Amino acid sequence: MEDTREFIRNIIEKYEQQQLAPWGIEYKSTGKLIGTCGYVNWYPNHARAELAYALSRSYWNQGYMTEIVEKLVEIGFSIMGLVRIEARCLTDL
Repeated sequence: MEDTREFIRNIIEKYEQQQLAPWGIEYKSTGKLIGTCGYVNWYPNHARAELAYALSRSYWNQGYMTEIVEKLVEIGFSIMGLVRIEARCLTDL
C-alpha cells in the first residue's frame, strides 16, 4: 500500500510541476482505476519517447491495451511530434 501511495504522490507532484506524468486507465462502466499509461523518457529534441503502461492483471487479454496503445501512438505522432516511439517488456512479473 505504501508503494501505491508514494506512486500517487509522485504523479500528483509531476502534474503540479507540469511535468510528464502517466494518465489513469478507467474502466468505463464502473469508473474504477485499472491501470496507468503514458510516456516516459521523452526526448523532445530527438523527437522520441518510450511508451509505458501498467494494467491490473484481471483486465489482461481483453483488448484494453490495444485500444489504449493505438491512442497513445496517435497522440505521440500527431500532438507530441514524435518520429520514434519505443517500448520495453518486463517479463519478470
